[in-house]
Amino acid sequence: MTMEVLRRARNDGAHSGKRYEAPNSTGSLQGVNVAQVKHSRWIVVALVGGLFAWMFAGLAADRALAVRDAAHFYYPLFEYIQDQWRAGRLPEWNPHENAGAPLAADPAASVFYPGKLVFFLPIDHARAMNLYVAGHLLLAAFGAYRLARHFHASVEAAGACAVSYAFSGSVLFQYTNVIYLVGAAWLPAALWAADHMLRRRGLAAALLLGVVLAMTTLGGDPQMAYHAGLLAALDALILWQCRRRLSRFTRRGLSRFS
Repeated sequence: MTMEVLRRARNDGAHSGKRYEAPNSTGSLQGVNVAQVKHSRWIVVALVGGLFAWMFAGLAADRALAVRDAAHFYYPLFEYIQDQWRAGRLPEWNPHENAGAPLAADPAASVFYPGKLVFFLPIDHARAMNLYVAGHLLLAAFGAYRLARHFHASVEAAGACAVSYAFSGSVLFQYTNVIYLVGAAWLPAALWAADHMLRRRGLAAALLLGVVLAMTTLGGDPQMAYHAGLLAALDALILWQCRRRLSRFTRRGLSRFS
């Protein structure tokens, strides 16, 4: 009954912009303004969108990213792989490296990564490469935002998390080594799925975690999948400690009334 009342209050507030009261984790009432939340979300979208427009405006033309490995390694490698696909051949071997080298077995080639479908768009390779990089930066920002909201951060705090993560030097500069940008882009989603699985113990979250880790590995960064597993193990240990303390506290409280 209480949940139904709260649900109706939330729906009414969404249409009227009024303030409704909802219980927080401590059981007390916490005021939430639906209109203010929507307004904050639009501010976050405008901020992230503005930063993307400012950073990638010059790449809308025929310009390409050309610092370090971006131009000297990944650009020709991805172009060769795409030429093999379009010719109807499986990119198994690279005859242009040393005396020949395996291609499909090379994680850096990321031959089977679904995100590379962007290279099948009817645009030139330079624009496809720019879109590939920008898309993963956007994925990193969105994943960081959703992860922060998962841990009950406010919209403003989650927006700050998205900007500070996606546009940090350690993530943004990985456009020069794009496989590590792919790993960084999928990391927040992996942490969200892992925590969701550990808290609710649901099959859907476990499957989602498997998909995210597979995307990270296929994208060329299996190390990030390993690091995500380590962080998930740490999260499991923290949750186990919290549940153990809560169980101990509950038993002590019940013993006082027995």
